[in-house]
Amino acid sequence: MLPPPPKRRQRRTASYLEGDGIMRIKGSLLAGVSAVAFTLGVASEGLAAGQDKTADKASEITEVVVTARGRKEKLLETPVAISAMSAEKIEQIGATSLTDIARYTPGMTENATITGSGRNDRSFSQFILRGIVPSDIDIPTTTTFVDGAPLALGAVDGIDDLERIETLKGPQAAYFGRQTFGGAISLVTKDPASTPMLTVNGVLGDPTQTEGRVTLEGPILGEKLTGRVSYRYSSQDGAYDNDATWKTHERVGDRKTQNVNLTLVAQPTDSLKVKFTGMYRRDHDGPSAQVYIAPSKSNCVFPAGRWFCGTVSASDVKLYANDVVTPSVKAFIQQAKAPGSGQIKVVDEFGLQRDAYHGGLNAEYYSPSLNLTFSSITGVDYQEFGQLQDLDNQDSQSTNWLFEVSKRNRNFFQEFRIVSDQEKAFRWLVGASYAWQRVDSATASSLLSFGSTSNSFAPAYAATSETKGVYAGLTYDVTQKLTLNLEGRYQADTQTANGLSKTYNNFLPRAIAQYHFTDKVMGYATYSIGVNPGPFNSPAALSQLTDANRADFISRYGFQVEVKPEHLENFEAGVKGTFLDGKLSLAADVYHDVWTDQINQVNQFYQQGANLVSAFAKVNNGKVLLNGVEVDGNFRPTRNVDISFAGAINDTNIREGTCVTCGQITGQAANTVYRGNELGNVSKYQGALGVSYYGMLPAWSADWFARADLNYKSGSYATADNLVKTDEQTTVDVRAGVNKGPLMVEGYVRNLFDEKYFTNAAIFYDIVAFDFARPNALIAGIAPGRSVGVRLKYVWGR
Repeated sequence: MLPPPPKRRQRRTASYLEGDGIMRIKGSLLAGVSAVAFTLGVASEGLAAGQDKTADKASEITEVVVTARGRKEKLLETPVAISAMSAEKIEQIGATSLTDIARYTPGMTENATITGSGRNDRSFSQFILRGIVPSDIDIPTTTTFVDGAPLALGAVDGIDDLERIETLKGPQAAYFGRQTFGGAISLVTKDPASTPMLTVNGVLGDPTQTEGRVTLEGPILGEKLTGRVSYRYSSQDGAYDNDATWKTHERVGDRKTQNVNLTLVAQPTDSLKVKFTGMYRRDHDGPSAQVYIAPSKSNCVFPAGRWFCGTVSASDVKLYANDVVTPSVKAFIQQAKAPGSGQIKVVDEFGLQRDAYHGGLNAEYYSPSLNLTFSSITGVDYQEFGQLQDLDNQDSQSTNWLFEVSKRNRNFFQEFRIVSDQEKAFRWLVGASYAWQRVDSATASSLLSFGSTSNSFAPAYAATSETKGVYAGLTYDVTQKLTLNLEGRYQADTQTANGLSKTYNNFLPRAIAQYHFTDKVMGYATYSIGVNPGPFNSPAALSQLTDANRADFISRYGFQVEVKPEHLENFEAGVKGTFLDGKLSLAADVYHDVWTDQINQVNQFYQQGANLVSAFAKVNNGKVLLNGVEVDGNFRPTRNVDISFAGAINDTNIREGTCVTCGQITGQAANTVYRGNELGNVSKYQGALGVSYYGMLPAWSADWFARADLNYKSGSYATADNLVKTDEQTTVDVRAGVNKGPLMVEGYVRNLFDEKYFTNAAIFYDIVAFDFARPNALIAGIAPGRSVGVRLKYVWGR
């Protein structure tokens, strides 16, 4: 058998806009806490007379093992800010996607409208850690990995067949490489069972939700070769009515997904283990669920015109998706499919279609004679998707602005690693990695206005990156209590696009001092550096400007064809441990980050004669200070009760940089610095509380359980001027069920109080009125309402 983890030394209203509404926050939180308390109270009362007949739940919390630093370590002994969620916890909270995981992870949020794309769907969904918001969809600040290999953006949403999810916060380049500027999300798949097992899961819910999953696993050649194959089909009708007059879909937000996963594990000797993971995913979604907030809803006036101030509420909203494939729309689709249009994947109807493939091969060999572990990670990734929407988001058939976007993403990854004996006072690991990625992007648009048609096709644009790196980690136990860790990666990152190429060479260090106060409590302090690759500006980006206006643009914002990488300097301190005789586990950290050379998008308009000319570029002109606190814990006061809690404060403070669109909104100078303001699209406060109760039904020889979860996130600003923000989000989920032998039956209610809230908001334009002089509207993603359902699970062979 391969060596186990080392045993270390013992140590709402009917309006769109409202004020801050503190009473509303208090009221919704009180309702949520009351629901949690009620669930616990009912469960406690039901077992008050029979504590001796409880389920066999140990009161001590089970230890979680993670691989965040390239070797197996106990979670509470790893000096990194990690939120780890086991397969058991994933099932307890009913999570089916990373979107669900983000609700329970301190410092983690999801945003689907950052790009200003006018839609709220799964095509460009980004996960944000500690408020480090990406400036561009193709330059993410957080990357998702499966068994150590990176995935293409958006290529994973379902979380099937996982052993755990590790969310690592802060720069993680030392071990994970590029595009882990703000952190990394590591998905660790389960090994197949060693005995034959068939598992069937089914979900039926309202609004109409259907999900079915079948998993077959077990030995193929005894313990030498085991395997698992699983298939999942998920269908969710839209959560909101489509209020458009001309429509095909009666509801918006439809989502359908099929997943096929294959895992093979070969262990021909006690020292060698090889694991293959293959994944295929197909998404077929209808029109997305976003709300257009018209200029007529604005409530304040600036020199440049009207705008929105205060909190934008999701009460009494209308959603419009003009999704009828008329002859004009069909003609546009056929032109987009024609040779020479340069498009990649053109869909035949409104919505999103995606195919994603991932293959991974992990090998690990332990040499008893050398007392070293040799590892290899290989990953291949391919994704292709197309999305078509009515961009104006209004109830208008006379003027429709069709917008089609398609992408193809290809990745290859290879890593080799050697890990020393982790029982010694001085221990180490070294490794080398190679990553290649190519992203092809294409767009097409069509303005259908009063019978006339104007089509525009932007052929595929290719961008590639090739990253070579070597890394090492050194650990030394200075004393029984004090341990020092020095880690670092040197990488050469070559970016190529538009016939341009540039190699960025960086050394990315991390130093950690770790101190064991007691056998159960550990503290640590960290210093690390992160670098995020920069894009290219087109050399002709300013060619349409006059000499005087070009000089003005460069003097205001600067301009470089080769945009410099962003830098993050991270200072962090934390404490982890168990308390109260092992009943309470706690991990808490504070951080201070300095984000420099932040990339901002600048779109400046100039009046040149009778023409209004736009100049667009990406520039390094931002500096942001990030400060925060994160807490993650679990408390098991008795055999029956399990309480999980998490919270975060993510404070972002703009020190330098411009927001050109903010100036267009208010009439302030375009190079105004909103010093002291918060970044847009960041929730400053987050919290989650979950209470589970377990008991027995002796008459049925069965176990039962009940759980309630309260989730809270404060609103986020749309832009750096901090004029308008989304409402705070408070939701309560409850579930209860019975386990009897191989059968589990569970009923659930998600969003118990049917809270309506916007997930995020972005600036937009009144497209139907052809008003593009300045942003004058908002586009906002809206969360699903209440859903009620039942889940069944049956396991043969357990």
